[in-house]
Amino acid sequence: MAANVERGELDVENLGNQEVRTLRFQTSALLLLEEQLGQDVMSYVANRGGQTKFLVAAIYAGLSNNRDKKLTPIRIAGWLDTYQGSRVDLQKSILLAIARGKPGEEGQEMYRILKEHFGEEEDGAAVPPSKAG
Repeated sequence: MAANVERGELDVENLGNQEVRTLRFQTSALLLLEEQLGQDVMSYVANRGGQTKFLVAAIYAGLSNNRDKKLTPIRIAGWLDTYQGSRVDLQKSILLAIARGKPGEEGQEMYRILKEHFGEEEDGAAVPPSKAG
């Protein structure tokens, strides 16, 4: 079953010896993520928090609803050691999924800010340099 991106879900391929893992960022996962980071996600990113800490915490939180009892942040860190994709792209995709998982206006505003920051329009097309800032 494919991820429902409109509900804050994200399919990540080839992470931890599994073909596809679906991360889910609804309210309970966002709460867990904020507890692990010690602040809300946007503040953490704006303060240039560490990418590895963010990725491990986000994956752990995103898997929290259906997580195996053996899953730990250290195990997820090991998955990142063998992850073949771009960590920058993974972080970007996770941030967008988190924004889509936040309810109401807060999530919509976060999504708009991230898309603008990443230089993309709503349809995913690149924003011309004059609009990107």
